[in-house]
Amino acid sequence: PHESVPVGEDEKSNQEVRRWGEPRQFEFEPRAHWDIGPALDILDFERAAKLSGTRFTVYKGAGARLERAVINFYLDIHCGEHGYREILPPFMVIADCMVGTGQLPKFAEDMFKLEGKEMYLIPTAEVPLTNL
Repeated sequence: PHESVPVGEDEKSNQEVRRWGEPRQFEFEPRAHWDIGPALDILDFERAAKLSGTRFTVYKGAGARLERAVINFYLDIHCGEHGYREILPPFMVIADCMVGTGQLPKFAEDMFKLEGKEMYLIPTAEVPLTNL
């Protein structure tokens, strides 16, 4: 982190150093997403914690559809109005692609490789995209 950012021991010791705009005022007591999501059966924090630990969620039903809709909205905006081009690269690449992005030979022991072939599971989309 930047040296000007105060380090807190936990969430309670975090400091607000600046605010943009004013918090919205409601005529009712707003509920937190961690209460609403499970009540609507669209978020499952307990199952996510079993899979990945804390601070993750499993999106279910309408929650998963909402997440996908938000992603599609931003893809449509960026690709349709701002000149971005959507690319869905392969999830497996040849060794040369991994060398070109610095994955090999450094991380060879930590990578998933198809035995008998020089094919590797990509760690991020950066690998195939930089090799296009």
